[in-house]
Amino acid sequence: MSRNLLIITALLTLACPAFRGDAIAMEKSSFSIAEGHNRNYFLVSDEALCHLVLTDRSNPRVLVNFPAGNSGIALWFSREEHEGPEISLVEGLEPATDKKGGTAASFSVSFGRGKAVLSDWVLDSVRQVRNYGDPQSEDFNSKKERYGEDHAVPPHWIKPEVLIINSRDGTVLSIERKTLDNGSYHLLLKFAGPVTVKELPSGKISMERADGSPLACKVTASVPFAPLAPFKRQSLFSPGLLAFRERLAGTEGAAMKSFDESLRNLLFLSSREKYCAGSWRFLTYFGRDTILSLLLMREALTAEAFSLGMESILDRLSDEGSVAHEEDIGSWAEFRYIEEALSRPSREAPVKREAYYDYKMIDDDFLFPLMAKAWLLDGSISLEVKRAFLEEKNARGEKNIVSMARNWDYVLGKALPLSGGKADYRNLIRTGRGEEVGDWRDSREGLGGGVYPGSVNIEMVAQCISSVDALAGSGLYPPSDLQAMARSRKCSSLAEFLSWEPRRRKQLVEAWHEAKSHFIVSLEAGEMRRRLRSYMDGALERAERAVLMRQPLGEGITLQDFLDKGSVPASLAKGIEFYALSLDEKGNAVPVMNSDFSFWLFLGEPDPGEIRSMLRILRLPYPVGLRSEAGIFVANPAYSPDKAHWVTLGRKAYHGTVVWSWQLSMLEMGLSVQIERYRNFKRNERLVEEMLPVLRDIRALREKAGALASSELWSYRVKGLSLVPSPYGAEEGSQDESNAVQLWSTVLPAVMMKEASVLGLGK
Repeated sequence: MSRNLLIITALLTLACPAFRGDAIAMEKSSFSIAEGHNRNYFLVSDEALCHLVLTDRSNPRVLVNFPAGNSGIALWFSREEHEGPEISLVEGLEPATDKKGGTAASFSVSFGRGKAVLSDWVLDSVRQVRNYGDPQSEDFNSKKERYGEDHAVPPHWIKPEVLIINSRDGTVLSIERKTLDNGSYHLLLKFAGPVTVKELPSGKISMERADGSPLACKVTASVPFAPLAPFKRQSLFSPGLLAFRERLAGTEGAAMKSFDESLRNLLFLSSREKYCAGSWRFLTYFGRDTILSLLLMREALTAEAFSLGMESILDRLSDEGSVAHEEDIGSWAEFRYIEEALSRPSREAPVKREAYYDYKMIDDDFLFPLMAKAWLLDGSISLEVKRAFLEEKNARGEKNIVSMARNWDYVLGKALPLSGGKADYRNLIRTGRGEEVGDWRDSREGLGGGVYPGSVNIEMVAQCISSVDALAGSGLYPPSDLQAMARSRKCSSLAEFLSWEPRRRKQLVEAWHEAKSHFIVSLEAGEMRRRLRSYMDGALERAERAVLMRQPLGEGITLQDFLDKGSVPASLAKGIEFYALSLDEKGNAVPVMNSDFSFWLFLGEPDPGEIRSMLRILRLPYPVGLRSEAGIFVANPAYSPDKAHWVTLGRKAYHGTVVWSWQLSMLEMGLSVQIERYRNFKRNERLVEEMLPVLRDIRALREKAGALASSELWSYRVKGLSLVPSPYGAEEGSQDESNAVQLWSTVLPAVMMKEASVLGLGK
């Protein structure tokens, strides 16, 4: 990256923006989270929402991230003898003033030694920082190959201006980068005492104290985007949740701590404009994350907070009715705009847009009607409020009911080909042509090479159709009005569906219930043994293998007994059956055990036999099932004959043999929902008694994870004779790193409130 380096002597007062120390809002709060090599610091105030990340030694860096514009300022420092500086916070985050109406924050850091070398810097979108990664890692060149040159490093037209300002009072390093509309990113490092800052021949910047004492500086970072409007506590959290918290106060310290940490994290990620998916890496709107999180938190949020989440979805809907997965805003949108202009032969600039939206995901389209149903059929919300919402115009310039109808038409158009009866797999919902991702497992390898995701096709589509049917017949709008609107807006699939008799609509739902038959994987005990032995020998290290061989399978039989002695517990006498992760292009099941039945538990109405099959997988220990002392894994590739899955879906893979917080929460919430559902029928007492211990066990596993339960995901490590939770990304070779706060990892308070009702806790 080319840089202009100007060394100027000037007055410090000309370069230092003033602090807004006298205007800090009453809502201002701050907190920190230590996770692996990262120390995370958060600021919540009316003036700024900010996330600061400090990492030392392994990847010495300072990241300052703002949800305003999904923007960030990132600094990387050189390692010396494989060990970087010990970067630590001296003074915490405070709001600062940006005279151009942007967002700014300040803090002070120490480097733990007398010298540090600034090797790389990026002032840009968080998306660009994310792609840039660690410039000193072996993975950096592979990222260039994967993303392309401009995606691995900042685009060549971005040339920050660097100034070093010396005076008798100290030294200032200023880095500023302009945007197309004459806004600017600005970073200011102010050093006190005898500090020399200079450019090295390599283009890096050396910072050194003459007296050898630890180097420290005050940092002010500003970005050219107005701050978002955070929620006040009472406008975000429902009275029921706040009352539950009062009842929880004074109980077990760990539970109270986790509860409050989740509320704190959600306040950081929530604003009236949108809910951010996670920080620091996904500090902006994601459709699926918003829908799932708010569905799980429905009873914990105010009606207003939930409706604003729905509106954020409708604002970004495509003309066809597809839900936007992610938005490209701020400097990433600017990057897209320039890229588009440069790709035109005439170099003529396109019509500039405020944002670009990504519509490649498919699960969020089918989830949105379930979200709409949860709010619009809530009897505690008045009919007047609901109709006012439906009549309100969104950012698309049309009424919310019209945008909703577009979405219903879109999903029905995808679902109607199955109306003829038993499914041909080619009529199932698949990822877009040429796309490797489509559901929540949105890493390149997350679906194991499949294109028909199980998470979508197993019950989600059926529940989506049922939701549209319920909304159409709810009386919010007369059926004749909906039919007329569908026709006038050319929503042909919706119009056709509304014209059907109730029996025919039900038949479509039943056809989609049957779609899951394509995903069934059945293995008899002998085949199980063969595949497990191959996996244990070929995929696992000796220490891990030794721990797993001791796992009890029931009746005093261990995994080693099953593999080496041929002993078979009653639970495995008929082998094992589970639903595949996905289907490939030819309709073949990808035989990777997975946790995606959590959607079915939470959103659907499984029968007793189906629930017992899920309970079995949740009880059986990994690698036979999904349970481990680290938590419930989201994937278990032990039964796959494709050895590539052992790595691409292993414990270092983003969607592999790891634990995702929100999946644990959905399992807990789903079991609670089904317990409440079946408790009403005396003949199902035994089923309820089977679900209760599994619910308590998952709850205990989540509590055992401690602070990790509030993070995005975690992995495991071998400790003694156990697998114990370990921060994801902390281990060398990990596919990515976890977010310290993740939207769908903040749903714990709602889970705890539901469990208290189901398990009779706190009474």
